[in-house]
This record gives sequence, C-alpha cells and structure tokens, in this order.
Amino acid sequence: IKSRNTWSDLTLDELLFSFTIKGSFMFQTARMLVLALQRCRAFFSSIKNPSNVIDPVVSKAKRSSRMAFLVAGITTAPWAALMPVVKQNTGIDESHFAILLLTFGGGALLGMPVTGLLSRLVNLKTLVLIITVLIFISMMVIASCKVNYYGMIAFILLWGCSIGIYDVLNNLHASEVENRTNSRLMSQFHALYTLGCVVTAVCLSLLMKSGMSSIAAVIALIIVGCVLQITAIPNFIDVKPSPTQDAGVDHNHKSSIVFLSKTQIFLCGIVCFVMYMCEGMIMDWGGVFVVQVHHVDVAIASILFIILESSIGIFRLCANFVVNILGQRRLLCIGVIVASVSLFTIAQSKSVSLILVCISILGVAIAAQVPMLLSFCASNSKNKATAISVVSTLGYAGVLFGPALLGYIASHFSLQSIFRTMSIMVLLTFFIIFRTYRNTK
Repeated sequence: IKSRNTWSDLTLDELLFSFTIKGSFMFQTARMLVLALQRCRAFFSSIKNPSNVIDPVVSKAKRSSRMAFLVAGITTAPWAALMPVVKQNTGIDESHFAILLLTFGGGALLGMPVTGLLSRLVNLKTLVLIITVLIFISMMVIASCKVNYYGMIAFILLWGCSIGIYDVLNNLHASEVENRTNSRLMSQFHALYTLGCVVTAVCLSLLMKSGMSSIAAVIALIIVGCVLQITAIPNFIDVKPSPTQDAGVDHNHKSSIVFLSKTQIFLCGIVCFVMYMCEGMIMDWGGVFVVQVHHVDVAIASILFIILESSIGIFRLCANFVVNILGQRRLLCIGVIVASVSLFTIAQSKSVSLILVCISILGVAIAAQVPMLLSFCASNSKNKATAISVVSTLGYAGVLFGPALLGYIASHFSLQSIFRTMSIMVLLTFFIIFRTYRNTK
C-alpha cells in the first residue's frame, strides 16, 4: 500500500484494509485518552466534591499522622551523627563498636514483631506516648556518654527497639486514617519521614559543627519532637485490633471480602526486603562503587545516597496522584521494571553522569513500593497490626542484612556484580506483585 503514489491507485480491498488498520489504531488511542481523562476527573472531583468532606476527627488524625512520621525521622536520624561521638568518647575499638551498630538494628528487629501484641494490651495513644518517652530518654543518655560500655549497649538496644515499635504504630495508625478517608496517603506520610531524617541530619551536623555539645544538640531536637508529639497524640484514632476493623469493612459485607493469606503477606514482606536492601546498597556501597570504579572524589561520594533519598521523598509526595491515574498494580509493576533496568545500567555504565541520572530514576521507581505494600496488606488482612509488623520486620531486615550479603558477593566477584544481582532480585519481585495484586487494579 505504501508503494502506491495516490489513493486512487489502491484497490477496494487495499482501501478497506488501510482504513481498518488506521481506524483501529485511532480507536485504541482515543480509548486510552478517554480513560486517562476519566481517571484525572475522578481524582480532582474527589478533592473538590463537597459530599466527600472528611470528618473533622479524621482530618485531625490525618494531621497527627503527618507529625508522627516527621517525629519518626527526627528520632531516627541522630543515630548516624551520634555514633562517631560515642566511639570517640568511650574509646572502644572497632570490634566493640561494630557490636553497638548491630545492637541498634537488632533492637528494631526485636521491637517490630511484638508491636501487634502490645497494641492489643495497650491503647494506641498510651503506647505511642510511652514509646516516645523511651526514645527521648535513650537518645539523651547515649548523647551524654555518661554510661559504661554495657550501659551503652542497653540504651542503644532500647532506642532501636522503641524505634521499631514506633514505626509499626505509625504505619498502623496511617492505615486506619487511609481507611477512614478512603484515600491512599501512606506514600505522603513516608515522604515526611524522609524529610524529617534529612532535615534532622543536616541540623544536627550544623549544631555540632558550630561548637554545641552532642547532648545539647540532641536536647534541642527532643524539644522540637516533644512539641510535635504533644500536638499529635491527642488526635490519634484508637485502633482496635479486631478482624472486622482491621479489614476496614462493614460487618454486613465482611463475608464477601477475600483476605490475604499468611503466604501472601510474607511475599509482600519479601518485596519490601528487596526494596530496602536496594536502598541500603546505595547507602553502604554506592559511595565505594563510584570511588573505586569511577575514581570520583571521596568528598562527594555520598552524592548518590543524597540523590536517591531526594528522589524518593519528592515522588512520595505526588504518588497519590500517579496511583489515581495508573492504579496500584500498574505503578508497582512498572516501578520494579524501571528499577531493575536502572540498576543494570549503573553496573554497565562508564559515565558518572549517567549513573547519577539512573540513581534519580531508581529513587522514583522504588519510592512508592514499601508504603503501598504496607497499605495494601493492612487493608486486606484479618489482623492489621500483625500484617504491618511482619512486613515492616522483613523490610527492615533488608537494610540490616542486605548490604552485608552484597558485600560478600562483591568480595568474591566485583562491585558491579552487586548491582547486577540487585537488578535480578528487583525484577523477580515483579512476579510476586503481579500475583498478589491479581484481583486488584
């Protein structure tokens, strides 16, 4: 058909074939545009429609959740800045210092699984208040360096355990707010956690660099955290860990709901493990990779992690809009494919500029994975607290143990091999997500 000079040279069969092909293409294109416009209109109408006004109690709980996630970032970030101070003031060697580092992560792993049990015994507001006080006390004791080595281990274990419990409680409350508002907010809440970590790390470094002691700088952060938490806790919703409420459904319709099995929840936790492992790899090995392989100056080696965290934080703020257009399953599946390609490109690339671009794309691709999986498991589980505890524990284990496993691979092969390995692992999560979300959009 393309070889003919004019339309008059075409036979009747060729004309019909041409119009059929072009008509089908135009129809499919128009159909996709209409679908996209309908999703956009539904998103904006959900914002502007007066009939969807959120209850004032839930609206206050939503603001409280934002402040609670900000406090989580404020209370977690000082860890990296205080550990060098602890090592210097206590005079311990590297082996004893490594035990302190493992104690913090081990404490978080111990705290997360027991949160479901604690939430049944104590109401949410009281539990958040107790855990917050324990976090602030342990931060002050560690910053003061007034205890011996074994006392330091005890308070670091308390700090890590309290942080683990507090993270699960935040996710538990956030999922309840999502159910009450019938909207996806988990990504935005996690963006505030990232913001709290970044701002606290910068402020703490500036305060200590200006000559302020570590204990004074930590007290300044605790005052800010206290103000936010005192404002937030009274407006928390008490989440009762009953199956019907955990599912977020009506008593009349609970029989029609298909809950996630334990295997499906575990598989969601494995996906979170891989995503956190990917983030931990960039944090621990990204700087080493660009310094040793691409000969970048050590002073700017941390730029990879800064770009990754910035991309994650920015995309999480607008993830709700993207979910309303693409849907959860499409966004998650597209994200893992893009992340896998980005990691493989980083391993193969010889250009530092291309690596930085791929890191920013990687941050966007993995940003919504963990918040959306937490929200999905919480809203489709018989026991919301247990589901969040399992997924959070597996995810945090990825940050704690993942980089060490990748280091073993790097020592036997090369630094590029850990990015290739991570690329394959991320790609394999596509099948888990596709299977778990098979009954959703």
